[in-house]
Amino acid sequence: MANRWEFIAPRKDLARALSICSHIVGREGDPLHIRSGVHESAADSIVIATSGGDRECEMTVLGTGSLGPDFAIPIRPFSVIAEHMRGDVTKLICHGDQTMTVGSAGSKYRLRLLNTLPQRPNLRVSYERFLSINPEILDYIARRVSIFAATQYQSNRALYGVLFDLSDERYVDIVATDAYRLARLTLLHEDKYVSTSDDSCLIPADILPDLAATDPGNDVWFGKSPHKFYAGTDFCVISTNLLAGDYPEWRRIAPDTEAENAVVFPCDESVKAMQRLYSIMETNKITASHIMTIEVEADRLTFSASVDAVPIASEVIECSSGNDFKIKVHFDKFRQAVQAVEGEKVVLEMTPSPNVVRLSPLDASLMYRHYMVPIKGS
Repeated sequence: MANRWEFIAPRKDLARALSICSHIVGREGDPLHIRSGVHESAADSIVIATSGGDRECEMTVLGTGSLGPDFAIPIRPFSVIAEHMRGDVTKLICHGDQTMTVGSAGSKYRLRLLNTLPQRPNLRVSYERFLSINPEILDYIARRVSIFAATQYQSNRALYGVLFDLSDERYVDIVATDAYRLARLTLLHEDKYVSTSDDSCLIPADILPDLAATDPGNDVWFGKSPHKFYAGTDFCVISTNLLAGDYPEWRRIAPDTEAENAVVFPCDESVKAMQRLYSIMETNKITASHIMTIEVEADRLTFSASVDAVPIASEVIECSSGNDFKIKVHFDKFRQAVQAVEGEKVVLEMTPSPNVVRLSPLDASLMYRHYMVPIKGS
């Protein structure tokens, strides 16, 4: 290594790249593999790569200069120092004594490099890109689909994942379920990448919020190989193993059939009504997993809770409905579903076969639907 190599980068870009590597891999003792180069935009750059468990991450940071030959450094304290730097830029200086100085706005830290160079993650392998989406849709998936994947122990590990169903050449269905409810977003295949296979892609649900934070403002592409999932932008590539297991036949419990009963009600007003109902339930020491009755009658929608068949509280809001009906649902699961719809008005439908509650926004640019099975006896 030469006596002195310097690279100057925007402070926020470097800190974000290190934070993402640290967060996605999640083990502070893992080494970062850092190499210098020239980005396709012709700008100087460094590429920061790491791997841990079944995940790999590679972040590109544009700047000025070079850090010389490849080297390795632990994720921490490097990522912590970079995060707490001040000023607009951070200067990295590699010395000939296996150390590196990190400096910005009067602060300087000297870190020791690792003696051995780890194997660099290979994220430039052959894989099929099957979808490209903008960051708003990725954030939508993370907030309104992936959160409904299983988070507690399940015998079927496939339920911890989000399914990208590629069986229809016109659409991509993105599905998550915890075996009690199911969230579904349907996207048209109008982007530049279209799958050439009819396979599905099952990925860990917890990686999607991380992807949404990787490179804000840039479209994200998704790709797959026989055993791995890839996602990236011009400055980031992340990979993880595909989940194994048998995913439920979700179309059976998420039908597109016509509904027998339907009601339209305001989203915000219903959420506030359920919050007031929950406050009364807490006062009476009733948990949020308690059963709630939903009754539609003469353009009035009533949420009510009872103990031993004795009503203790109810909330009424206006709605528009074609038929009167009455169902029972798990209170908290229904409330979370309505909050996920996020539309000005929510459509609640009852499909006849199978008997499923379907929730969707009345007017929305994206086809989002949420399904749950009502309590028996409804």
